[in-house]
Amino acid sequence: MLANVIHAGQATGVFRENLDPRVGSWELIRTALGYTLTLPLDIPIYRDPAYVPQAITCMLRCLLA
Repeated sequence: MLANVIHAGQATGVFRENLDPRVGSWELIRTALGYTLTLPLDIPIYRDPAYVPQAITCMLRCLLA
């Protein structure tokens, strides 16, 4: 499903054309899984209210055209 969203975004010029949508979608999933699995570790930066929005921006900037 995410690969289809990325592919559609490529078709409209939102996402980079040279990115394999499967790779982009897997990286989004992997990042979300990593965050979820490390939440119980109480990593200090996770307490920063700006962390999640900044992390999402960081990840999406890799996809944007």
